[in-house]
Parts: sequence; C-alpha cells; structure tokens
Amino acid sequence: MNLAISTWQKIERRLARFCERRTVTLKSDTGIVCFTFDDVPRSACIEGSTVLEKYGLNGTFYVCGGWTGTSDFHTRADLLRLADSGHELGCHGFAHRSYQSISESEILADIEQNRSFFREVGCDVPRHFAYPYGHVSPSVKRIVAREFISSRGIQPGINYSTIDLALLKSFPLYQHLWTENTIARLLEKNAGLRGLLIFFTHRVRADPDEHDCSIELLERAVEISIASGNKVMSVGDALSKGGLIAK
Repeated sequence: MNLAISTWQKIERRLARFCERRTVTLKSDTGIVCFTFDDVPRSACIEGSTVLEKYGLNGTFYVCGGWTGTSDFHTRADLLRLADSGHELGCHGFAHRSYQSISESEILADIEQNRSFFREVGCDVPRHFAYPYGHVSPSVKRIVAREFISSRGIQPGINYSTIDLALLKSFPLYQHLWTENTIARLLEKNAGLRGLLIFFTHRVRADPDEHDCSIELLERAVEISIASGNKVMSVGDALSKGGLIAK
C-alpha cells in the first residue's frame, strides 16, 4: 500500500473516535460484559459457545458470510445452532473487506450481500456490526451507522456514561495480553463504573496463536466477570437491557 495512503488511513481511524458520534447515556445498574467472536472460526462456534452455555450465557458472533464453509471457519449449520441456542449473530461484512479502501456503494453492497446470505440461511438479519480489521473513518462510520444499531471497533476501552453506538470500544481477548490478575482488575473497574466492557477474539483452542485465546482463558474471564458483579450478555441484550434501545 502507498505509504501516504496508509498514514492517512491511520489518521482517519483516530479522527473517527471524535466524529460522527451517535451518543447515548448508558443506564445500567451493574457493569455489563460481552464476549464477542470475529470472523467466527469453528472453534469459536464450538469451544467458545460451550464455555458460555456452561454458565447459561450468550455471546455475539460477528459473521462474514463469504467465509462460511471455508478453511476452519463456521458452517451454515454452526450458525443455525448458535442462533437456536440464543446467541446473537452480528455482521462483519460479507467478504471481510477494509471499508476504508472501498467506495460507499461497495460498502453498502457488501452489507446487503451479507444480509442476503443470512436470509438464505434462515437466520435473522444482523442488527449489530463490527468493522473488519477495525478499519473505520468518519465517512465509513457515518455510512455504517445508518445501517446498524451499533458498530464495534477495536480501540481498547470501557464504554461508560455517554457512549458512542457508532464506534463501541473493545478489548482483544488474546492469550498473550492477559493474566488472571489483569483481567480481574479490569472487570472490577467495569463493575465500579457500571460500564459496558466488550471483549473480542477469534479462535478458542488449546494452542492459541497471536489473535486467539485458550479455552481456559475464556472460562476464567467468564467466571471472574460473574464473580465481580458484572452481568454477561450479548451486545444486543446489553444495549436493550441497559435501557438504551428497543431490542
């Protein structure tokens, strides 16, 4: 990629934090924690959902329809099982394209292609979105905000008090980034703020790489979330039960 373009895109991502905001006031009596899975590898469908279901909880799985049934990613049957089990399916674009690098018409076509995929599979059309690669600009943010109730980025932070539905903050739940103590401190802080803390990861497996987490790490994060007084739910439920939006 041209260096000047790459530098400008990085600047745009920072500008997006301050522009085209869709702010609402979080009105929750407790802290809320969401466990989300991007791209939805099969291990997230199987191991990730099993951990959550063990505690009677639901997560949000951001799906790229174009990756369904490829490599080690989810199948259509996986998506139907997740939906039937009460988990939320979100949109991650159809082809996992960087929306900073394509036109508005291409963005809208990609979103619509993913919606068509969901209809074909027999699942509800997603109402919540995660930016592929975390790539967002003020213009991309404006376009996507017209299409979804919420859009999640990858800027680390707790969403609390006045939050931006068009660019929700989140923390990567990657194995190499966390210890039990650091997770516990973060979850205790979220409980005190009565904030919305969103984790995201990809694969959930015994041998996690740089962008994955272990089954043990996910389970400890869930256990500590509950023990610290936070409620664990999907992104859609977190927002609706926080009194912000209609479910």
